[in-house]
Amino acid sequence: PLWLLSGALFPPEGAAGWIRLVMYFNPLTYQMALLRRIFYDETSAFWPPWGVSVVVTVVFGAAVLFVSHWSAGRRSEKNLV
Repeated sequence: PLWLLSGALFPPEGAAGWIRLVMYFNPLTYQMALLRRIFYDETSAFWPPWGVSVVVTVVFGAAVLFVSHWSAGRRSEKNLV
């Protein structure tokens, strides 16, 4: 669902209002904006600026890394035999 609503399949300009709002809060949208700007030099009214895209991408990546490290480091009570 995150990738489908990131702007990779359809542009946000043609989407309905509520889908555009979900796309705006989707962190993968900002990563897609970076890729579009790098590969296609695409500028659109919807795509956020470089700085915002980089900050959201780094913060989201750090948060996902922290959660995955935390969940993998937990010990299961069933495996304490």
